Amino acid sequence: MTLASGQSTVVDSQFVSFAGFHVVKDALETATQLVVTVDGHALRPAVTTFHGRATTVGTPAIDSNLLRDVYVTFDAVGGNGTTSGAQVQNNLPAGSVVLGVTVEPLLAWLWIGGLMVGLGAGLSFLRRRHVEEPTS
Repeated sequence: MTLASGQSTVVDSQFVSFAGFHVVKDALETATQLVVTVDGHALRPAVTTFHGRATTVGTPAIDSNLLRDVYVTFDAVGGNGTTSGAQVQNNLPAGSVVLGVTVEPLLAWLWIGGLMVGLGAGLSFLRRRHVEEPTS
């Protein structure tokens, strides 16, 4: 989806809002972070450029709870591309961004189910060690 600063939209019943850019620089890298909220939770997807290298690395932001996981990626920036690292799309208004938003329902329950299976298997092995075989 494409959003300008201050715009919001709803994606799969999740309220997504874009507030602007935040640039972080240090001796090794320059990161352009987006200020995004998903249902009131602040997220910072980013694109990082390492000094001396021509490659960029995207870092998604994730908001998780027991009902769903929301992944937000910074895919492109519109207009003149004054922010570092992001792919520039000239057919979009300057300062707007292209966000990738993926909502995965009930993903935490896969991990909970896997832990329960592992715990059950571990308990079954403990039980076998303590049961003595009958003598005849």
